[in-house]
Amino acid sequence: MRKEKKKEEIEREQIEWLNPEYNDIDLVGLYNSDKLSSLRVDKLSLYFSHHKITFKGKKAEKVAMIKAHIGSLLYDSMECQQPRQPPAKKCAATSDLITF
Repeated sequence: MRKEKKKEEIEREQIEWLNPEYNDIDLVGLYNSDKLSSLRVDKLSLYFSHHKITFKGKKAEKVAMIKAHIGSLLYDSMECQQPRQPPAKKCAATSDLITF
């Protein structure tokens, strides 16, 4: 009985290792420690499928894209968003709108 349970547990662990889920990977931790490139391509692809991003490329390109995406998400979550377009000001002399 014990051998069967242990065998089932080992098989389950192998399946989990072969089929990781998005939540099983600490991508932000890997981003912060600059170790995203240590992931295999199939695990990098989980990120794209989870965020519904269509992207094909080499491993280095995928790592760069994920770094950029996580960086933008972290930047946005800190509420330090850059303005999309600088505010326009009126010229005092001509009342024309000036954009910078």
